[in-house]
Amino acid sequence: MVMLAYLYFGATGLPWLAVLAFAVLLEWRLGGWRLAAFVGGSTAFLLLGGIWPRAMLSVYLCSIAVLICIFLGGLLGVWGASSRLVSGAIRPVNDMLQTLPQFVLLIPALMRFQVGDFTALLAIVAYAIVPMIRYTEFALRSVRPTLIDAGIASGCSPWQLF
Repeated sequence: MVMLAYLYFGATGLPWLAVLAFAVLLEWRLGGWRLAAFVGGSTAFLLLGGIWPRAMLSVYLCSIAVLICIFLGGLLGVWGASSRLVSGAIRPVNDMLQTLPQFVLLIPALMRFQVGDFTALLAIVAYAIVPMIRYTEFALRSVRPTLIDAGIASGCSPWQLF
């Protein structure tokens, strides 16, 4: 229900009272009353400080960037784990993205797309996609061959082995 409201309204269209109540209730269930009080106070600070729309835009951009990083980073990690050639091509790009500061990554996007939300999204994705690629590739390469042999002996399909 909450996800459907988030998808329909977006983060910027959700009513502040509903977001505050959901965040406090969720944190009370997960971490107790102290965490709920901290989250409620922090969220109320954003509201009373007048930065609620900008904060919700930031939440929206970060959540979209996380989904993009999971999808693209997972695909690139799986592709890199299955092919040495692709892994060799991805590795220098990952090293460059991890070495450069985040603001340097923003310069080409600014030149191409000007200042805006999409540019910020590209910079977040470029900064955050590297761990997803590296961890996915490492995890798939670290599977012991005996486990793969056991799966084949059990009659697993290629998708089940994956």
